[in-house]
Amino acid sequence: MSDIIFTENFLEDMLQVRTQHLEDAIFEAIELLPYVPVLGSREVPAGLKRSFGAEARKISIAPFDVIYVPVNKDDFLVLGLVHQRAAR
Repeated sequence: MSDIIFTENFLEDMLQVRTQHLEDAIFEAIELLPYVPVLGSREVPAGLKRSFGAEARKISIAPFDVIYVPVNKDDFLVLGLVHQRAAR
């Protein structure tokens, strides 16, 4: 069974989400990771890799990117939520 671990930073970042519809879409995408691990992209801006680590990946749910790292082949650590305009 897969584990998805949410960091305190991610949960704090979620406070910037203003609609329930978008919040639901973010969590639904994250919940797909164990079933569709290729859902995320390794094309992460250099600034985010510096902040979150070289293994950081992202899932885009406009206007945000969910930043996470695979812990192993089944588990995922969700590190943050970044507005796409701020991601550089």
